[in-house]
Amino acid sequence: MDKETLIRLATPASIALLATSIFSFPIITKANYGRQLGTVNDPIHIVCLFKKNSGYFYSGKGC
Repeated sequence: MDKETLIRLATPASIALLATSIFSFPIITKANYGRQLGTVNDPIHIVCLFKKNSGYFYSGKGC
């Protein structure tokens, strides 16, 4: 096989592998796009970190 034939075969194969990896990533990471965050039953809590000389401390009452 010459270089041109190898490139012709490798290009569609690489595109197919890339598409497979893009579509399988949410399945592998167990992503859940349907979950509603920020509802009454599942609130989002924000913590602000402030830097001091001796380290970090956080404010639990909002920023």
